[in-house]
Amino acid sequence: MKISTENTLKNTTAIIDFHRTRLEHLTVILNLKEKLEAKLAPWKEEEKAKLAAIPEGSFTEYKNHTLSPQDEEVIPSYPPAYIIGAVNDEEPRIILERDTDMATVTLEEVSAEYMYSNPQGIFNLSIPDKAYRMQNYTTVSYLSYRIN
Repeated sequence: MKISTENTLKNTTAIIDFHRTRLEHLTVILNLKEKLEAKLAPWKEEEKAKLAAIPEGSFTEYKNHTLSPQDEEVIPSYPPAYIIGAVNDEEPRIILERDTDMATVTLEEVSAEYMYSNPQGIFNLSIPDKAYRMQNYTTVSYLSYRIN
């Protein structure tokens, strides 16, 4: 984003205040990135330790489906994140139902398809065919992103 803003400033004869302000804000944000990463480092190490210590039987099949250790782009997380798919046609199981004067609240358990998430930042490698929409409303696939 910073590079595209700099290019806009170079290629525009009349420098727009919006782009100048945007560039200043992006510079401040990028300068604070190291401080933020230093503050988050202990939590990242704690998360890595928890991932390494997942007991056998927890998060069944997670180690078979995650790309985290093999692919450096995948952002690991604990507990593992899921991508929820279509809900099955089974009748939902009512877990809790409360009736009040204003509303009736029902908590139902439904059966749904799911998979473990492999987030990369912009894309999710569990669903690589899902395109990313750019600011100018064009879409980029993961394959074309990797080629460029």
